[in-house]
Amino acid sequence: MHKRKAIMLPIIFFIVIGIGNVVYGKYITNSIFTIAKVNVESKPPEIKFMGVTNSNTGYEAYANKTHIVNVKLKVIEQNIKTNNFNKNYIEILVNGVAQNVGVFEIQELERKDDYIVYNLKLSGIDGNGDLSIRINKGAIIDKYGNQNISTRFVLNITIDNIPPESNAKEEKLHNGKSKVTISSNEKLRPVNAWSLGSNKDTLIKEFPSITNYDLPIIDYAENTSKANVKVENATYITLGFGAVSVKNNRATIDMINNKCIVGEDRMKNNPICKTEMITFYKKGEIEDDFLQMKAYSYTYWGKNIEAIGMSFENRFYYGYNPSENSYASIKSGPNVNLNGNKNLILGGDGVNLANNDGLGRKANTRINSKAISLWDF
Repeated sequence: MHKRKAIMLPIIFFIVIGIGNVVYGKYITNSIFTIAKVNVESKPPEIKFMGVTNSNTGYEAYANKTHIVNVKLKVIEQNIKTNNFNKNYIEILVNGVAQNVGVFEIQELERKDDYIVYNLKLSGIDGNGDLSIRINKGAIIDKYGNQNISTRFVLNITIDNIPPESNAKEEKLHNGKSKVTISSNEKLRPVNAWSLGSNKDTLIKEFPSITNYDLPIIDYAENTSKANVKVENATYITLGFGAVSVKNNRATIDMINNKCIVGEDRMKNNPICKTEMITFYKKGEIEDDFLQMKAYSYTYWGKNIEAIGMSFENRFYYGYNPSENSYASIKSGPNVNLNGNKNLILGGDGVNLANNDGLGRKANTRINSKAISLWDF
């Protein structure tokens, strides 16, 4: 009996040790696996900025309430449990202060296993200053309880809802013109017929004559105000006169002086080439009815005869045109564009190769020596 016990003791010892080793090895293996898994899932959901657009074409770095700003964001997470990507977790900031937004729409553009792309449409943004967006913590939560980090995205857009302030100053020049400089408290967009200063905050223009009107000015954010342009010292005005004659069925223009025989030289070369009509145009900041005139026309058809001009089909009458007691102006017409200038046309037609008055009637006299046009203003 004693020999049997001595033999069994070592066997039991080794069995216990073996079982102990197996249990101990399993515990170590499970602990290593759990630690590695916790490290992978500790990364919070990520939100990335993908781009921004602005409907203020040509001036995308500025916007006011009327413009539409679209912001594209990407949520990166493959194990989303709670999606709070809504207005409660998104703030629109101007100079770091949350603002009211007239239009705030969130649209999902794309969804994959590990990300979602959203577009934020914004318009009617209050305030003035730098525009940014903040996505607050908790907008995205994964199934392990990890939340996105609160993140602010700067959009590089200036919100400006204030119209420009300006003043206009007149400076009389030596040539009789005046230079007007409009100075603004901010940068301005170009204005037709005005020169924009190097700093973009001034508008400059020369005026040949007195005027007074309100000029709309627009800043980069498309806010509009009016600058009063008042010119009191300018004395430079250009008035142009001409005679339209026909040669070889083509209209030509001769510059003439007041109360002269128009087309005289042309008629010397060809007696049938009489004056078609006289013209008047103006250059300078004066109204189209500032200067008014009437013309007395002699036609070779005789008294009490009307006709239609050969070149411009302008109806005229023997004697005063438009009438003895009325005056015409560029504003009232009749007008025609000659050499880029809007001209008032008056007078008679001395050219009619078929001896026809243009109204289907034969002329009652033949062409004689001269056609004379006089005008008073």
